[in-house]
Amino acid sequence: MSEYILNSNNTYNVDPYYNRNCHWMKSLNTPMYPTTSTAVQLDPLIMSEIIKKFTLIAPIKNALSARKINNLSYICVASGLARNTELQIEIKHTNANEYDFRPSFIVQGSNMKSIEEALSYINLIIEKSRLITKLDIVMEINDISIFNQLLQPVLESDKCILTHLLLRRRYCGQKLPIIVNLIKKHRKTLKQIKRIGLSEAVECFNEDINLTSVSIMNFDIVNNGDFEGDDLNDRSSQMMFQLGESGVTFSHLSYTTYTGFDLTNTSILTMLRKCQVKSLRITMQKGSPISSCLYTKSLLDDLLELELVGDIAKPTGDLNILFPNLKHFLYSNKNLAHGPPN
Repeated sequence: MSEYILNSNNTYNVDPYYNRNCHWMKSLNTPMYPTTSTAVQLDPLIMSEIIKKFTLIAPIKNALSARKINNLSYICVASGLARNTELQIEIKHTNANEYDFRPSFIVQGSNMKSIEEALSYINLIIEKSRLITKLDIVMEINDISIFNQLLQPVLESDKCILTHLLLRRRYCGQKLPIIVNLIKKHRKTLKQIKRIGLSEAVECFNEDINLTSVSIMNFDIVNNGDFEGDDLNDRSSQMMFQLGESGVTFSHLSYTTYTGFDLTNTSILTMLRKCQVKSLRITMQKGSPISSCLYTKSLLDDLLELELVGDIAKPTGDLNILFPNLKHFLYSNKNLAHGPPN
């Protein structure tokens, strides 16, 4: 049964799938503006599905403008907005190539004139949706206060019950406390988290979180642009140990760092075991992911998949000794700073 009620003294069945020849269904194909064009009768059922799908994939401003076509389109856009489960927010520099570092905002694929307009569309999307389960964020400015303003409606809304949290950021050393709060709030429903900082993960992960996939990078704890210092490696190892002690579990881990990830490191091994990792992807610019190893005993019995990406040393020993149940291994040599080698 449709959720919409027609404002009429007469009583009609308001289910558009009930009878396409009923009085009100015919009225839905009537344009809302004067026209001299020859009328073309469109199948309301097909047209309604097209408009609903258009609402889900089109930029939000384009989707809302479709409401002006006729009464049917108005109702179908509302229905499409109710079906929507994803919220996309991008915060970028207006034109970094020309040194215009004013923030610009994109919400659900549409450019926003100001932060106030961006907030109004975020609130509208949440209000019209039955449930938001996926949040996709691009953060490319260094002003965290703007980021917090745009994420606050998501944090406060009971209609946002996240299962997927995807985050892309530009600046090293940037920590986003509101992301920590979001994960804490949705700890029991989240299944996939992408590109969270290592320090953020340590702060919010606990035994209530059981993920199918997580990607973590340690660039949030980089100080003064030092990607290779011993201090960074020591802090990363310590946080890895804390992660293992948190009680969180995840089947797949994708870890990104400049250097320093070593599968023979005790803290890292302990974390991988306690977090029940079965699939591991390491993206690293330099170093050896498996160093000082004699290949005489198993490191991880439960590891099924291993992927190594970057300008890093390829393991030379028998991986079946280190990972007896390994089913899939991929090594991809790439210079992550300057692109793949010729």
